[in-house]
Amino acid sequence: MRRRPIAAMIGVIIVTIITVATGCSLGTPHHGGSAQVDRAGSDANDADVRFAVSMIPHHWRSIEVAELVEGHSGNEFLTALAAEIRHGEAGEIELMSGWLRSWGVEVSSPADHAGHDQPGMIGRAELAQLRAVSGPAFDRTLRPMLARHLGLGVEMAEAVLASGTHAGTNDLAQRIVTSQRATIAELTAKAG
Repeated sequence: MRRRPIAAMIGVIIVTIITVATGCSLGTPHHGGSAQVDRAGSDANDADVRFAVSMIPHHWRSIEVAELVEGHSGNEFLTALAAEIRHGEAGEIELMSGWLRSWGVEVSSPADHAGHDQPGMIGRAELAQLRAVSGPAFDRTLRPMLARHLGLGVEMAEAVLASGTHAGTNDLAQRIVTSQRATIAELTAKAG
């Protein structure tokens, strides 16, 4: 068995607390099922389900933010990153949604989470702030917000790597950790 950092295990606890605190219960079929979902024949466990249920709305918010870049920024790096996010994370949402359905977990829609922000995620107030600026002011405002938002995604991925059992989730989480850490480093370096 591989040893995982304590920080990743803490991440599982944090994601669970966040989900309960924001009112997005994992225990109701409407928001993704419970520990009793039927995963017969699957190598998935509850950590894998929690990851998909939490990461899908996180990705929706990433896409929403990425869509703001067009019309608000002329920065080539941010424009390319936004296109990457829209395409890549939409595909990951489809992938995770398929897993959830195969595990007997109802997949929620963006509207189901419209009133809930996960701590660390770009929130509705920050979206309004981004919509109100453009050009270099938008770029300066977006970079630290997006870096923090992607950092939450890394924490969620590290948490499932520590305790998940589903091979596909593990592969996706590894890709998220690697790619989003690199993106965060670029956002931080280009902020100066």
